[in-house]
Amino acid sequence: MRLGRRYPLGELYISAWDGGSLPQQWARLGELVAERKPRSIGINTSEHWAFGDGLSHGLYESVKRSVGDVPLVSAEQRVRYLGGRQTRWHLVR
Repeated sequence: MRLGRRYPLGELYISAWDGGSLPQQWARLGELVAERKPRSIGINTSEHWAFGDGLSHGLYESVKRSVGDVPLVSAEQRVRYLGGRQTRWHLVR
């Protein structure tokens, strides 16, 4: 994989996508999931918490089609856990 060049993120993230059409992007997502074989994928949905509910139904369906049989699960609990954590940097400020 190359370093991300599509968006100006420097070397913080490694890009798995170099551009192309939207169908090509969804196909690439499916390839990545097949390569990495996750047990599940956490997505931005929540029944009760607005900060964990940003995925539209249409986008959810597109992700679901792309990843095949890999279960999509709400990442709400993980987001709540991370949102409540503070680093030393936060405490010093």
